[in-house]
Amino acid sequence: MDKITKHAVISFYRTRSGSCSTSGCCFTFHDGTRANALVPGTVGGFGEFLNSKGFMIGGMLAWTITIFEIAAGAMMAFGLFVKWIAAVFIIELITGIFLVHLPNGGL
Repeated sequence: MDKITKHAVISFYRTRSGSCSTSGCCFTFHDGTRANALVPGTVGGFGEFLNSKGFMIGGMLAWTITIFEIAAGAMMAFGLFVKWIAAVFIIELITGIFLVHLPNGGL
């Protein structure tokens, strides 16, 4: 492999892993805040919101989503299972758009 190709491959890898670590950190810190018992209206409020949208086990679902996002965000930040975690996060974000943002008038 010549030097230019090697440099391009290394640059691509660094860019990809950099964006993964940024995305992973965002999910981890967002849900770390939600899981913090000192912040009012966190996981319990999220569970109540899910119950109001027709999910029967909103509280348990809220904790499952929160724990998954913390763990998966950390794994994504370290570059582990990035494609699988990203696929789940995409589904989760699209669901959030339809459940929360579009009914309230925007993205």
